[in-house]
Amino acid sequence: MNFDEVIDRRSTNSAKWDRMEAYSGVSAKDGIAMWVADMDFRAPEFLQDAVRGLIDKANYGYFASDDETREAVAWWMRTRHGWAADPDWMSNTAGLGHAIAQVLETFTDAGDGIVIFSPVYHEFARKIRICGRRVHESPLIISDGVYHMDFEAFEAGLTGGGTGGPDLVAAQPGRPDLDARRAAPAGRGLRAPRPADHLG
Repeated sequence: MNFDEVIDRRSTNSAKWDRMEAYSGVSAKDGIAMWVADMDFRAPEFLQDAVRGLIDKANYGYFASDDETREAVAWWMRTRHGWAADPDWMSNTAGLGHAIAQVLETFTDAGDGIVIFSPVYHEFARKIRICGRRVHESPLIISDGVYHMDFEAFEAGLTGGGTGGPDLVAAQPGRPDLDARRAAPAGRGLRAPRPADHLG
């Protein structure tokens, strides 16, 4: 991959860039879009080749199996993290938001308090509320530009609630979002997007 190649995705129906102003009040002409997990680099050639192979078949039906995907994840966990993850433990979802809801519905009960460490991806709080659980924020603290857990505040917040909460849902790495930036106290939130002069 060429990480030095700049691909200007503004005005290309890119949610990351073309919806940024609606979410944050910062124009894509003046800021850097850092609010959604979306790359601004060209996809590697092997991925493009795989997509071309599907296009050449001209048939986009459902796939029969995700065995290869789960085996690849198990390989990655074993190679990268030394964790022998069994592919049979894994299941695919239609996206992160769906996965969050599935975990909440499986492991928690309606009315439970769910701890999240803010600032974090806004979909956690949204899905917690949609699933009938209560959001319990344990704000991270920032020191020298680095976020840290506030263990005292976290422990103090574990007071119980619902039928057995609050339960813990952790995102690692935590990805701060614009909703959290707007809500964060002065001096503890994210820095505002910087001008993107290099994008012209």
